[in-house]
Amino acid sequence: MQNLALTFNATGGNPGGYVSVADADNADTFFVAPVAFSGNLSAAINGSLVYNSITDQTADYAGPLVVIKGNGVTLVYQTGTQPAGVNVWNSVSVPIGPNANWHVGTGGGSLATLSDFQTVLANVSAFWITAETHNGVSETTGLDSVTLSSTDSTVPEPSTVYYLGSGLLAAATLLRRRG
Repeated sequence: MQNLALTFNATGGNPGGYVSVADADNADTFFVAPVAFSGNLSAAINGSLVYNSITDQTADYAGPLVVIKGNGVTLVYQTGTQPAGVNVWNSVSVPIGPNANWHVGTGGGSLATLSDFQTVLANVSAFWITAETHNGVSETTGLDSVTLSSTDSTVPEPSTVYYLGSGLLAAATLLRRRG
């Protein structure tokens, strides 16, 4: 894994400032949550991850949208082409619970079960949001307004503060892109 330079943009976000990363190679690139966004996130089961993204290229990449790792299990959320319009903020909502888009191990793995979510979210060790939208080495992607919600309003929620205030990192994985 290679760490990439993350840029904080003081204006132009949705709203306020946002972070962005320029794709530096032909590997999958992710926004990686800091260590503060790990541990027991079980309260998020049946909640949702919501964030805003923006890119400067036409979306044609169909890799993983979100990756969550914990207790030796990897969950991958993959829907097809990334939801993104050129130079337009897009709101993305990812349900945190079993459905047809969550898989174990890879985007083509078996469908994730409630038990898989309970295992992973009991001790999250990695939480990634894609920075990929375009096949090629040319896009810059921005991320803003990240929240992880719970169906139980009494449980404190990790939020954008964890992503932006705690030193969000962009990383390129060693996985080669498809197509």
